[in-house]
Amino acid sequence: MLLIRQAQLNAMMDAQRADFVQEMCRHLLAHFRPQLAVLDATDLRKCVSRTLDRAMKYGFTTRQEYCRYLNLAALYGWQFDEDPQYRWMRDYLTDSGIGRPVDRLDRLIDACLERLEIEEFGLNLDGMNEEESESLLVTKPEPARSLSDRPDAREQAPGRGAPAMNLDDDEEWIARLKRNG
Repeated sequence: MLLIRQAQLNAMMDAQRADFVQEMCRHLLAHFRPQLAVLDATDLRKCVSRTLDRAMKYGFTTRQEYCRYLNLAALYGWQFDEDPQYRWMRDYLTDSGIGRPVDRLDRLIDACLERLEIEEFGLNLDGMNEEESESLLVTKPEPARSLSDRPDAREQAPGRGAPAMNLDDDEEWIARLKRNG
C-alpha cells in the first residue's frame, strides 16, 4: 500500500501551484505586456499568486476561470474587485441571484465587452451616473441567465466544457480589451 503523508501532498500541491502561476505569467505577458511593463518577474508572480487567492474567494475552480479572472486583473488592476470605480464589477462577481461562479464571471465579461462597445462610440460610462450608464447596457444584473444556456454558447465561449484549456480561447476578447484598455 502506498502512503502519502500530508507534507508530501502539500509539497506536490505547492509545486503544481508554482507551475500554474508561471504558466499564467507567460500568458499575461503574451497578451498584456504593455499593461505589465512596470512589473519585474518576481512582482508579476506575486501579483498573479495573490490574484489567484482572490479568485478562489469568488468560487472559481477551473484553470480557465482563473485565467479569465487574471485577464480582468491585468487590465483593470490587480485588486479591481475592491476598487470603488469598479464597484459594478464586484456586483457581478457577488450577485447571489446567479448560482454558479462561472456564470457570474461570464456575465461580468459580457458586461465588460458591452461597456467597451459603448465606449468605442465615444461615450464614457464612468462619467455617467448609475442610471444613465445602466440604461445603455444590455447585460444587467438581472435576470440571471447562464452563458452556457444560450444556443450560441459555443461561439461565445470557445473551449467551454473541454477538458483541456486553451489559454488563447478568449483571444478576440483579449484583443478588444487591449485596444480599449
